[in-house]
Amino acid sequence: MVTTIKIDKNLIATIEVLSDPNLMRGIKEALEEENREEKGTSLEDLKKELRI
Repeated sequence: MVTTIKIDKNLIATIEVLSDPNLMRGIKEALEEENREEKGTSLEDLKKELRI
């Protein structure tokens, strides 16, 4: 008997994010900043920085 498991692309993406220590660290830092009500970089400043 052969069993086929269909893997959801969203589940794979979630697992990839959760298994990336650098990405998880960045998410943690962003959430901490948000909880302290710190403002991030404005879109305009980000565009200037990235020269787009």
